[in-house]
Amino acid sequence: MTPEQAKEDMSISYISAVCAYAGVEYDTIRHDGDSTDGLIKKLITIDGTRKFAAQMRVQLKCTSSLTQYK
Repeated sequence: MTPEQAKEDMSISYISAVCAYAGVEYDTIRHDGDSTDGLIKKLITIDGTRKFAAQMRVQLKCTSSLTQYK
């Protein structure tokens, strides 16, 4: 596994854990043309009756710079 692949896997694992904790869904998008790495999605109920499928496109980043640890 290359360092770039490892960083990609860490980014996906991190956002998946955060979304699971927050109770929202995360879907990974592969080979996207507009720099979108995933979608965060949640079904929202408005006024107790109307439902809205909200989603946010995200681009993930991960660094391995040693200066981040000092």
